[in-house]
Amino acid sequence: MKNYQRCNHFPGMYNLAWKNQLCMNLDKLWKRYPKDYSFYPKTWMVPNEFKELKAFFNKQPDENEDGTGIWTFIVKPESSC
Repeated sequence: MKNYQRCNHFPGMYNLAWKNQLCMNLDKLWKRYPKDYSFYPKTWMVPNEFKELKAFFNKQPDENEDGTGIWTFIVKPESSC
């Protein structure tokens, strides 16, 4: 690049900017360092992890973190679909 040129994309930035890549990377870190990476909610990559999501969803309602039995799920389609 020349001195007057600017870069608006950084190599590998999609690993942090794309939610599916961020999820995969955080899950890898959580498996290796569970105490350090417990700050984000449990996530699943559907359809690959659909069985795990279904098993989690079919738990008894009173097994959530706050004891209310109410779960909140956020669905984010891939690539702004």
